Amino acid sequence: MARHFVDYINANPGYDVYFVNPCLINEAVFANSWEQGDLHHPNISDIGNTFFAKLGYGDVDVKSMLLDRNRIMFANYVVGNRKFWDKFMEFSRKLFTEADKDPEFKHQVFGAGLSNYAHDKTLPNFTFLIERLIPTFLELENFTSLPFQYTADTLPQKYHPYAGDLGALKVLINEYDSDELYQIWNHYRHKFLQDNPGILGLE
Repeated sequence: MARHFVDYINANPGYDVYFVNPCLINEAVFANSWEQGDLHHPNISDIGNTFFAKLGYGDVDVKSMLLDRNRIMFANYVVGNRKFWDKFMEFSRKLFTEADKDPEFKHQVFGAGLSNYAHDKTLPNFTFLIERLIPTFLELENFTSLPFQYTADTLPQKYHPYAGDLGALKVLINEYDSDELYQIWNHYRHKFLQDNPGILGLE
């Protein structure tokens, strides 16, 4: 996969950020990674909103953002140019400066075990916040980004039975700013989850 990703970057120059999203069901059925995160990391979207409010993003609600496959990612498989990383590192360091000003916020971000992460119950929310701040920051700051496009050869076998159009529909919703398309996607994502109980376990 790494070789495919490098070749993909070289074949598509000119973007600020390139990324691989390994969680394709999450991409298709959740509005964004914050919505998905709230299922596993209690109130992580509220922590995200608190952080953006502290930085002066008064009109940002991370729960309401529809991030399609051109933005949404999981696991931080990201390659970016200097412009992106300089700005994102400056932005993300403010988690520490804001935490120093607010003991409760510091506890929410860095408190041991508050992430409720299944594989390590001692981890704080910090790592999982960064995972969700990256796509949100891309959206808010209008960086150009390009997701890795899976092919029949690179798509993990576990996804083959579930290849469909839900993810593509999210792209169209944003392209046309369409409430009607959103309602269609919202209906079919719930139906997909009902018809495939346990599907989120793939991720």
